[in-house]
Amino acid sequence: MSRISYKLFPGFVAAARSERGRGAVPIASLGVPRWAQAPIFGLVNAGLGATVAGLCAGWPTAAFAGSIGVTAGGLTYVAVVARTLAFALVDPARSRSPLPVLP
Repeated sequence: MSRISYKLFPGFVAAARSERGRGAVPIASLGVPRWAQAPIFGLVNAGLGATVAGLCAGWPTAAFAGSIGVTAGGLTYVAVVARTLAFALVDPARSRSPLPVLP
């Protein structure tokens, strides 16, 4: 769940589309939405901190709550990355604005 994966996956999808003979799509369609990045980061890191603190201090409730946070962040990450990866097979609805495209 790093910024690197948010930049790598659109490149992988563009390469897969090119390999499959599909046309280029707007780069904005391939990227992970910015609104999702901060909540994912917060959920995973706060959840991990709470899990570790709960395990070290012997607080099972805090450890469990932290694991719920990590799970929520991870599932959100999987959902937005799966959306990005789906564009390797599916053509997105094109908007009318001229955006830069990847080959």
